[in-house]
Amino acid sequence: MIELYAVRRVSDGLYYRPGDHYEKWVELKRAKVYPRIGPAKAAVTSWAGYGTKTNLVRLLVTEVRVIDLTEDIQKAKLTKERKLKRQEIRSKQDKIERLEKQKLELEEQLTKLQGSE
Repeated sequence: MIELYAVRRVSDGLYYRPGDHYEKWVELKRAKVYPRIGPAKAAVTSWAGYGTKTNLVRLLVTEVRVIDLTEDIQKAKLTKERKLKRQEIRSKQDKIERLEKQKLELEEQLTKLQGSE
């Protein structure tokens, strides 16, 4: 059996989810789940220092299901291949435009040289 841990605020029963520059209290589904007890205890202790009463919650995993993602993987591969093809086509088009521009510049230089003779 796998044990996971979460931090719950006593006042409203919401769970802790750390953010980049903010702290959020959310439903369990979106909460930070700790695989080890130490970091979860540290979070409880930290919040106690701010005067926020929290509980350490132990979550027991009782069922494990394997999720078949073969269709999603195939779809992602096709999407990636299409994106690469589009990039390749755009790259070739850009190269053609650059070469045509260079050709025009060289033709202009040639006509100038022929005209000065």
